Amino acid sequence: MTTEDEASIKEKVKSFFDSSSVVSAGGGAVVSTIFGGDPITGAMAGSTASSAIKIVLKKGLTDLVYRKTSNNEKQKIGILILASYEKIKQNLENNVPLRDDDFFKELPNDRSTAEEIFEGVVFAAQKEHEEKKLKFMGNLFGNLAFHPEIDRTQANLLIKIAQRCSYRQLCLLALFSEKRPTLRKERYEKEPGQIIRGEKLVPLLTELIELCTQGIMFRGNDMISYLGAIAPAEMKSGGAGSILYRMMELWNIDQNDVDEIGKILE
Repeated sequence: MTTEDEASIKEKVKSFFDSSSVVSAGGGAVVSTIFGGDPITGAMAGSTASSAIKIVLKKGLTDLVYRKTSNNEKQKIGILILASYEKIKQNLENNVPLRDDDFFKELPNDRSTAEEIFEGVVFAAQKEHEEKKLKFMGNLFGNLAFHPEIDRTQANLLIKIAQRCSYRQLCLLALFSEKRPTLRKERYEKEPGQIIRGEKLVPLLTELIELCTQGIMFRGNDMISYLGAIAPAEMKSGGAGSILYRMMELWNIDQNDVDEIGKILE
């Protein structure tokens, strides 16, 4: 998504939430207001799962209208919903098959997994203070609708991890997927007890070690728990970190932001 696209989406969201009529609108009208008619057209027509996606978006938007949130929170949630919509639409247009398990199925005494997961990302967006993350949170839901290998428990875990990660930690996941030859090869602690210095380096290493202690970043095949054990050239994502990288499509993160932290770790 280009900067121009993002600006257009933000303006559309702002216009939507500035409208006085939105408070009294029903779910269908809300969807129509944002998307200008049928929320997802063409590629979604005639599919049971596609109809389920529409229902999930509609319920989410209806709930959003009546939820007690600030204008700022509404705008953040709106940006995430639109990002989710764009990713779903893109996947369908690229003929990516929708998952055909019970992801969209309402259970006798429980809502569908899709509704639960969508609420999770909406809540995460509502409390998110780093706006740059919202597009990638939208990617997360938009892609989970197409990956049956990720069950309800795993999907909820991915949302929790994504919510805990800072934007810069997402940049770190992107950086270590590039295998840059310029990254430092040595560990920072050459001798036991050695003090690591650097006003930019130490905070960055602290964020990196947080990823390691969550079990989503490793030095080679080893789990590490202190700053001195970090060797940037050997770092790589693993487990839920690798899945998160794919589901959030972190290769699309702003390259300037990735380059900035990459220079600190050379």
